[in-house]
Amino acid sequence: MQTSAGRSPRSSRAIGWIRGRLPRHWPVGCRLRVAVLGLLAASLAPSAYAQSGSGAGLVGFRTPSGNIHCMLEQDVARNGGTPAVLRCDIRQISGAVPARPASCDLDWGQAFAVGQTASTGELLCAGDTVANDELPQLSYGSVWQHLGFTCTSEVAGLTCFNAKRHGFTLSRASRRVF
Repeated sequence: MQTSAGRSPRSSRAIGWIRGRLPRHWPVGCRLRVAVLGLLAASLAPSAYAQSGSGAGLVGFRTPSGNIHCMLEQDVARNGGTPAVLRCDIRQISGAVPARPASCDLDWGQAFAVGQTASTGELLCAGDTVANDELPQLSYGSVWQHLGFTCTSEVAGLTCFNAKRHGFTLSRASRRVF
C-alpha cells in the first residue's frame, strides 16, 4: 500500500518520527531533508551489516560438519584494550552439560572462549552466537593459527588453545576446557 505521496505507510511513519525530533525553529524544508537523509541512512545500514556479516573481513572458521564455528575478537578498542579472544560455538551437542550457574539466564553449554593471555579456557553464558555459514571451512587434519591461537580440526572434534596452551576441546559428545 502506498500513501498519496508515493511512500509506504511505514516509511511515512518513519519520516514523521524523525521530523518530530528535529528542532522546530529549523525551516520545514531543512527538517524534511534531514528526515529523508536519516531514513535513507537507516535503510542502507542493514545492507552494510549484511556485507560485514558475509564472512569477508571476518577472522574465523567453521568445521566441515558445520557444527562448530569460531571467530577471533581482535578489536582492541572495543574490548577496552584487552587482549584478543577466540570464541567457538557448537551447534549440536549430546551428553551432559555442566549445571547452569544461577547467574546465567542466557544460553549455556554451547559457547567457549579463551583469551590471548588466559590461564584457562571457559564455558560462556551467552545470548548471541558466532555461528556464520559464510566463514571459511577448516578442513579435517588442518591447523588454523592467528595471533598466538592455534586450532586443529579433526573428525573427532576441534581443539583450540592460546600461546600458553590453555583452551578447549569440542565435539558433539564432549567438551573440555583446560
